[in-house]
Amino acid sequence: MRCVCFLALALATLWLLTAFTDSRLHNRDKGRFKVWNEIANGKINADLLIMGSSHAHVQVNPKLLQPLFPGGNIFNAGMDGYTFPVQLARYHFYRRHNKKPRCILLCVDYLEFGNSEFKIDRIQFLPYTYDTSIRNALSIMGVSWPRVYLPFLKYRGESQALIAGISPTLSLAGDQDFSQSNGFMPVNSHWSETAFQQDTTRETHQILFEPRFWLSFEELRRQCLQEHIQLITVFTPHHSRFVQKIPGATAYRNWLRSQLEPQTPFIDFSNAAFCADTSLFYNPSHLNEKGANTFSLALADSLRNRGINEATSSAH
Repeated sequence: MRCVCFLALALATLWLLTAFTDSRLHNRDKGRFKVWNEIANGKINADLLIMGSSHAHVQVNPKLLQPLFPGGNIFNAGMDGYTFPVQLARYHFYRRHNKKPRCILLCVDYLEFGNSEFKIDRIQFLPYTYDTSIRNALSIMGVSWPRVYLPFLKYRGESQALIAGISPTLSLAGDQDFSQSNGFMPVNSHWSETAFQQDTTRETHQILFEPRFWLSFEELRRQCLQEHIQLITVFTPHHSRFVQKIPGATAYRNWLRSQLEPQTPFIDFSNAAFCADTSLFYNPSHLNEKGANTFSLALADSLRNRGINEATSSAH
């Protein structure tokens, strides 16, 4: 009987500590937690929602797309290091708390539909494991089910999250205030030829693709069609010398186009003239701030030429 009582007391204590840490992180107003909390509190309500990995997050400037949606709200919900299944989980979480967008701009690349091994700032998900979509995404990332479902195990080894829960003033990695720029986080760095040579010599670059993740995308596409949400896909810029190192790059982009158009607009910036300009990149696959603004302006022109703004306006 004493063992049962002790176990019950221990579980209750762990549950309370978890609830306390969750609640403190739910109120954190810095970095990625601030964005998650604004989503959870229904404060985004974007007319144009930008989705994708870092190829969206650091490369698409909402302010430069604003003329397409006069008076509308544009938000960049890109997630550094996370591919489509995690992006989709965030979208489902977003929709539970915010109105549906008029338009979704999904930024895709050579890794978008693969199971990336990157695990950037995983603690950003932990206060939201009550959400089924988030739990599924954590499972895809390889987080064991006890850490998701059992009291307090999700914070095991996450000392920064625990301390931040107790002390909201503690600075964490990734505490930039993304929400002030509508989620956009430009990178003010420059190209390094030495780093490029080392990177392309050391690593084998290949396309990652999981059929099950593509099926999830198809489900999203059907949902957007049913809800009259315009879904647009954009293949983001990579430096042209980097693309030459990827086997089957052109064939993959052509396959994407064949699967998407004409129902879903597919805008491919892989051959844009500025993809050969190293002054616009901070690494082989990401634009710096100057490059992001160049790309965003070109993207706005492409959307305007396709009548995207008129199409989304007339649908509402």
